[in-house]
Amino acid sequence: MKTGPELRKKKLLAIFNKYNEKLNLLAVFPASDVEGWLKENASVKKRPTTIYPIEYNKASIVIGNEGIQDLPAGN
Repeated sequence: MKTGPELRKKKLLAIFNKYNEKLNLLAVFPASDVEGWLKENASVKKRPTTIYPIEYNKASIVIGNEGIQDLPAGN
């Protein structure tokens, strides 16, 4: 049985697979690294949005057609 981080990754992968026709990548960013940005862009909490450029190198997890990549956040 998967628990903790592995279960979260499995759930994120299921979301990516469900919306695969509409998504290229699904990235998860540490909340502590984006607190200021979230305050400036509060609308993203209300509805899905895409803001470019996306700095995927700051994500902790990136999910795409090639599977899950765990990244050291902030590198």
